[in-house]
Amino acid sequence: MGRWDSACLDLAFELRLRFGLAEPMPREILLLEVDDNDLIGLATVASEYEAIARAIRQASELGARVIAIDALFQRGGLAESQPILDAIEDTRRNGTTIVLAEVWDPYPADAVPDSRHSEFVRSFPFREEPYRPAGLANANPDGDGVFRRYQLVWIADDETRS
Repeated sequence: MGRWDSACLDLAFELRLRFGLAEPMPREILLLEVDDNDLIGLATVASEYEAIARAIRQASELGARVIAIDALFQRGGLAESQPILDAIEDTRRNGTTIVLAEVWDPYPADAVPDSRHSEFVRSFPFREEPYRPAGLANANPDGDGVFRRYQLVWIADDETRS
């Protein structure tokens, strides 16, 4: 979709919301935002990860069937991460799917500028196999706050495409 097409679509969604024409979000969809202010009182990575594990378990106990986490868990090692990994496994057994974020980094710090080197930045980098399912993070909502589209990047024939 071209830049102007996207801008027009964003404006249409924003106007729908502003004039009360947008349909309300279904009640079974819940957005739980956690930011730096929520974690400020937690002194260690382990305590942050324990709090996040509790939130995952509580969302599952409240009936969530899919929990998408738009955060990367890159700090700490296995010991600090274990509460989240355990919560993911427990909720999976209860029928809840956890989707973790991945970020496409076309220019990682160790790459030579203008090289074709790129990588996915993912949670729990100490794991040999990446956690699946995973989705791209940092998507922007449409003008009415609904996520309908996002940039998708993949590699094919040594070329980066989007």
